[in-house]
Amino acid sequence: MMNENLDRKVQVAKADVELSRGHLDRLDEIDNAVYQMCQVLTEDEDLPWGMEYIGEIADFAAGLLVKCGYKVRFPCIVEEDSEEHIEEYVKLDEESIKQLEIHSFG
Repeated sequence: MMNENLDRKVQVAKADVELSRGHLDRLDEIDNAVYQMCQVLTEDEDLPWGMEYIGEIADFAAGLLVKCGYKVRFPCIVEEDSEEHIEEYVKLDEESIKQLEIHSFG
């Protein structure tokens, strides 16, 4: 689910299941790309790093891309039936799709 990617780095510390170095590198790659995009959009090379906006933009972009039919690799730890596992790709449930529709501009 898209919302489970929020606070994903906090989840790693609390989870019985742990993301691999490769998973963490992928999450860093996504966060850095979003941050660079924000610097371009704001025309501010000194834009403060802030996960409060980087994480939300990354989650929204991933969800929107999935809704448009693209496969998005965004590893996260998911809890289902009291068991945790790693999902490599974003999966949207009905609630996540509704949230995307609420926040979409078009």
